[in-house]
Amino acid sequence: MLWVAFGGSLRMAWSESVGPQVVLFNIPQQPLAKALDSFSTTTGVVGLYQARLAIGRMSRPVSGQYPPAVALALLLNDTGLEARYAAATAFVLVPADGGAPLTQAAGSVARAAIAQQDMTQRGYSALLQARINDALCAGTATRPGDYRVALNFRVGPAGDIQQFDLLGSSGDAQRDEAIAQALRALAIGRPAPAHMPQPFTMVVLPTSSGGTLDCRR
Repeated sequence: MLWVAFGGSLRMAWSESVGPQVVLFNIPQQPLAKALDSFSTTTGVVGLYQARLAIGRMSRPVSGQYPPAVALALLLNDTGLEARYAAATAFVLVPADGGAPLTQAAGSVARAAIAQQDMTQRGYSALLQARINDALCAGTATRPGDYRVALNFRVGPAGDIQQFDLLGSSGDAQRDEAIAQALRALAIGRPAPAHMPQPFTMVVLPTSSGGTLDCRR
């Protein structure tokens, strides 16, 4: 599983699958957020980033046929950001460290995303992960490992899940409904920190895309 918990201004794109094929791009130079939206629409690649990272940044134009990873690197050139990949279909944007875009294990990508939070937010993200992991692992239909799905929700003052929504489908309508039922009934146990923006978005990747099944046996 890849769990990434972001509060508030998360931007995200989702697709069931994206191969390594060459894609035709026609993305002009523009504000980075708009360029990333266009990239995601063209490729369907999962992209996670805090919206504040894109403020004041302009993309580089990308025109022609490229593999998605190459196009994204061109688009991000000189922005001060880079993509950290868990798989060809999943990346997180982080401040660049001067190196080339990296391909990393899902856990490394998750840690890069969580690193953008303060200590209190990280602790709460870990609590969210544990509670939701237990809820999904409790049911045969919802047990992670062979599907991908993105979850969007708020946590209420009593620590209850509110305004839950699936961002796309896991690929099975009955499983989607089972996931929704399990998580809408879930109690986190305590409210989110007051300074932690909402809603939250979390992503589950299958083992085939770098996810790690961690349900208790």
